[in-house]
Amino acid sequence: MVVTVGDIAKKAGVSKAAVSKALNDKSDISVSMKKKIRKIADEMGYIVNVAAKTLSTRKTGTIGVVVAFPQIPTVAERILGIQDCALQNGYLCMISFHNGELESEINQIRMFRSRVDGLIITPINQEKELAECIKRLNVPVVLMNETLFGLEVDYIGDDDEEGGYIGCIHFIESTQGRMAYFGNRADCPSDLSVIRGIKRAFEQKGITFYDMPVLWNNIDRESIDKNVELLLEKHPAVKGIFAFSDMTALWAMESLAKRGIEIPGQMKIMGYDNIDFASMARIPLTSISQPNRQIGSQAATILFERLRVSSEKPHPRKIVFSPSLIIRNSSR
Repeated sequence: MVVTVGDIAKKAGVSKAAVSKALNDKSDISVSMKKKIRKIADEMGYIVNVAAKTLSTRKTGTIGVVVAFPQIPTVAERILGIQDCALQNGYLCMISFHNGELESEINQIRMFRSRVDGLIITPINQEKELAECIKRLNVPVVLMNETLFGLEVDYIGDDDEEGGYIGCIHFIESTQGRMAYFGNRADCPSDLSVIRGIKRAFEQKGITFYDMPVLWNNIDRESIDKNVELLLEKHPAVKGIFAFSDMTALWAMESLAKRGIEIPGQMKIMGYDNIDFASMARIPLTSISQPNRQIGSQAATILFERLRVSSEKPHPRKIVFSPSLIIRNSSR
């Protein structure tokens, strides 16, 4: 049998209105009464009728998260932070992954139309079409770790320029400035920020930045293996690889080992994210650390603030966390 609000009210000896207030966490009912009613509801196996609630409140009780590359541990950490915050706010978290291509990203975002109250996105592509697609959803949006050209909304992330700077200062000392950058995409805002930080470090040390090789599309073993081969062939003087992610750095280490290149003796390696695997690798990986779960939690917190406060043109907020350098054997 389906348990109703009336069933709970009868057993608790209160009105249906009191049960509704307790289950919806309203402020005009005592905390002790809320606990009593919720306890009875749990014991009776009460399940919220989401469809009915959506019709009456015009809220879905769900937020969406759209990201790419689920195999990367940092993505999972951020999602855990989002999900924890969503549960605390009584919301369901609906997660969608795409393959990094524009069509796939847009299709996944379109699927959320009229199904979520708000959205957290880590945009991969920078085309105008993606920004327009997000605007048409007409729900609050928070960008996480990547900005998107043409979309002025809340942003939560890491100070990638500072990460590039502190990483490069360390690498300059250990490689005499003979380093390469293995990036994601040439139009990716976080990559461009890291490179700005690297350039700042080069200028501070009086080294010509334009001598540094930059290789793109390091998103899987095959592409990284090709770039390692290209680097060794075209830039034999390079003594260090600064990768945009730890997974890229670890795959590059594997590719170098296959070619008999010793780390850190012949080539030094540094990643970005400081995932758990970084410290457990055969040669522990130097990395730029960022608080991924905290970033996810903060992104969700800002989204719920937007959902609680109605504003036609909210002033976008930007919250940036400071990175730190974790030095391990791979760059010593």
